[in-house]
Amino acid sequence: MKKRIFSVLALVLVLFFAAELVAADDLFDLNSTSSGDDKTADTEEAAPAETKEVKEEAAPQTAALSVKDAMADKKGEEKLRELQIIKDDKIKVVQKKDFSKDGRFELGVGVGAAFNDWNNIFTVGLNFGYHFNEYLGLHVRGLYGAAAIDKSFKENVEGVNGDAALISTSNLKYAGGLALEFSPIYGKMSFFGNAIAKYDLSVLAGASYYVVEIEHLEESETNGNISADFGVAGRLFLGNNFALNCNLDWHMMSDDRFKIEGSGKENYVKTDFVLLFGASMFFPFN
Repeated sequence: MKKRIFSVLALVLVLFFAAELVAADDLFDLNSTSSGDDKTADTEEAAPAETKEVKEEAAPQTAALSVKDAMADKKGEEKLRELQIIKDDKIKVVQKKDFSKDGRFELGVGVGAAFNDWNNIFTVGLNFGYHFNEYLGLHVRGLYGAAAIDKSFKENVEGVNGDAALISTSNLKYAGGLALEFSPIYGKMSFFGNAIAKYDLSVLAGASYYVVEIEHLEESETNGNISADFGVAGRLFLGNNFALNCNLDWHMMSDDRFKIEGSGKENYVKTDFVLLFGASMFFPFN
């Protein structure tokens, strides 16, 4: 009886361990995974051609995203820019600078007027300069007073109440000097959406020696002195070798003038403005 019981228990244990081994074999069966892969592969092989085309189109998008990520890097962005802009010619604006002044001479002429103390003086200006680079230039400038104060106006004022001693004038004859130019601004303008014009804006500082003719009644004399000059200028470039110019200069100086009452002269500090419009040529030609 005991043997029969032990036999039954042994049979039950064998069946139990056999069932456990079968379950473990199903759990760690690698063939089941591979069979799943085979199913996936079969599914991919069975997929329509349109699905494959969509996947192939998605690949460039992934590549584009990687380029964008690279451009987010500052050094990578600089390298990309270096491929498009020559290092020696680039400028920190949206586009490459088209007109170059670096190492070129400039010859210009202009006409305009002087106003404030030099009333109604029409002037002709000359300019010869050299540009060390795009930002700095040195200019030799000259002014010629082409027309003096209106004589009829002077005579009318002097004739008030019979008093001919109300006016003492100082009129520019000519001036010449040096000016250092700094051009920090360069840009482009669009006219009516079609033409693109290039321009730059400059500030100038220098000094001039000027000669004036002072008059009072029948007295007349020529005097010379030195002025401190400051100004602003704008250029509108035409092609690669020519430009239209506009200059506004402020001259601060010490001048002599005949006294209105009594004899002799008096010295005083005055300021005058000269506005010139003109054109200039750059060489050597590009």
